[in-house]
Amino acid sequence: MSDLNKLQELAAQAAEEGVTLKNVEIASSDDGIPILKTVDGAADFEISIPETMLLPAADIDFATAKVGESASVEEPMRAWFNDYLAAMVDDEDRAALALVRKAIDQSNLTVNSVFRGLALANFLTINIKPEALNRSLLSASMVGTASGPKLIPFLGLARAGAGGSSLSVSAGGSFRATGRAEGEIRVSMGRFDALHALNSQGQVLDFPTAYSLPLSLTLPEKRSITISRNFSESQVIGKLAVPKAWADGDEIKMSYCPLGFSNQPRAAREMFRTALRPLNITGLDMVWGLVRNYNMSRMFDAYVASGELEDENLRKMLSQSLRSQIETMLKSI
Repeated sequence: MSDLNKLQELAAQAAEEGVTLKNVEIASSDDGIPILKTVDGAADFEISIPETMLLPAADIDFATAKVGESASVEEPMRAWFNDYLAAMVDDEDRAALALVRKAIDQSNLTVNSVFRGLALANFLTINIKPEALNRSLLSASMVGTASGPKLIPFLGLARAGAGGSSLSVSAGGSFRATGRAEGEIRVSMGRFDALHALNSQGQVLDFPTAYSLPLSLTLPEKRSITISRNFSESQVIGKLAVPKAWADGDEIKMSYCPLGFSNQPRAAREMFRTALRPLNITGLDMVWGLVRNYNMSRMFDAYVASGELEDENLRKMLSQSLRSQIETMLKSI
């Protein structure tokens, strides 16, 4: 498991390189995942990681979880990043993930039609080579930049969470998060739901948001609708940010589709209507019902099937993530 003492030691060293961790401590979640917490929940926290402390993913040898020999990282930072990577991921972490992937293989989930189409291709892999395991274990600590993905120390420990503090980039390229939190510090990292967190980071997290599975459905008047999960593709109509939607012949396409916001029961349906209204679709509410029913049926079938899996860790990861999606949908209309 992650070495919290070593991470704290590395944080003190990183302060000399411009890293700011104000009112922040590195802790462990109930399930052993390293997280960030406030020291004093009544005071503001600040996390700032300068651009110089971001390590390009291309500079990491994922087979060894060390800085690659050809990477242009000079000492002493090469040694510092190697210590950070070693503190983040160890043999115990790799062994635990390998067991989950072996259970996926033994349960034939990659070819099981019930789990196909759930947007979980990254999670439902059976690759147990060290490179694949290390990539997955470090995925939550990666941040996208204009020059490609990079490892972001410390701030990458903050778990995604809707309603959390916003992640921003300063003019100088520093990644920052500020605010106030009682206990764990969550950071908003764009459009997330429980299935996206499981697939992209291998983490089981609850969100007050749920988005549609990828789908293609037949509509009246010889039309069809195709929905993806391209969360970065949105448009602004009026003052509302909604999915991109366009017509390609008789096919209606959406970049993504919100299905539920547990704190705003009507918001998802209104976003759907707003995005598709310019396309003159007959019976928008009927189409909304078709999309919702498809998702509920697919996710409920997968939830039931996940509860029958023999491996306890795999069963919990899938069932809890699917339950979160279903519960969020049920809180919307």
